[in-house]
Amino acid sequence: MRVVAFTKTGRRGPSSRYRFEALRGPLEDLGVELETVPLFLDAWFALRRVRPRLLRVALKAAYAGWRFAVRAARLGRVRRADLVVVEHQLFPYLPAWGERWLARRRAPWQLEFDDAIHLTRFHARKMELLCRLADRVVVGNETLARFARRHARAAEAVEVVPTVVDVDRIRPRAPSPPDRPAVIGWIGLPANFDALRLLAAPLRRLAETTPLVLRVVSDGAPRLEGVAVEARPWSEAGEADEVRGFDVGVMPLPDDAWSRGKCGLKILQSFAAGVPVVASPVGVNAELVRPGKNGLLATTDEEWHDALARLLADAPLRRRLAAGGRRTVEERFSLRRWAPRVAAGMRAAVDSRS
Repeated sequence: MRVVAFTKTGRRGPSSRYRFEALRGPLEDLGVELETVPLFLDAWFALRRVRPRLLRVALKAAYAGWRFAVRAARLGRVRRADLVVVEHQLFPYLPAWGERWLARRRAPWQLEFDDAIHLTRFHARKMELLCRLADRVVVGNETLARFARRHARAAEAVEVVPTVVDVDRIRPRAPSPPDRPAVIGWIGLPANFDALRLLAAPLRRLAETTPLVLRVVSDGAPRLEGVAVEARPWSEAGEADEVRGFDVGVMPLPDDAWSRGKCGLKILQSFAAGVPVVASPVGVNAELVRPGKNGLLATTDEEWHDALARLLADAPLRRRLAAGGRRTVEERFSLRRWAPRVAAGMRAAVDSRS
């Protein structure tokens, strides 16, 4: 079976990398040939750092126009695909011309998204329409599924496929070297730096008694007054080693509708690397983290401070929670366990149209 996936980004974007690129090999072993066609390449991430703002907007608009033209040309050459998958949208902010064309083809098409993009400006009506047009809708968690089921052609056309990790690539960490500051770690895109600012006050207070550094693996890092912040550049080759270097992984989130649509990738990366986790009990985070079993949850500044202080002071607790996290990801969120289900869902979509 041949599947063409029109992804949001190339390998640099975490959603496209984990939900599509990482599946290429396992799906091939199951008889599914997956071709990915990214909309935005690595240059898109570089453009987001351009200053001043007006220049950035102009360059992004020009780049997006070029990439839209490339995608339109590529869209006309999918006639041999048994299934077409669209990550989020074919052409963001434009009408659903491409998706309507896909719906008229003989072969089926599948919509996939792992963020609550229906909450962003100009996208609510379009995402409702795309759910109706698609033969199958795949989402990253139950919060997104509830939205999709309200608008899909049938509730059974919606399936939850969580973001999963390759537990053979991200292995448990070695013990931390002695006599160095504790490393509180966060990995992600700059667009999510605001969530890290929720930790400013707890980390400042903790730093008064415990030498620590907040290590941010991304394109740059936010400034948090009174907190030692270390920026580490992200690379795909170094991603696993960077997460293994954390003493504690964190995933703070504000409790809002957008955050409840997230899929907990930061937690799963730390679980796989054998790193204990503290997270906000928002959305899927509260489903992934079982307090005292594989991590800790925190909401207020006081809870964040106490959870981090407790972990940093208690090495046996860190080891126990890390082992629990590793078991969680191996048993429920590993690439090898989910690849057959993804392949089966793709085949079901093809069979339903035929």
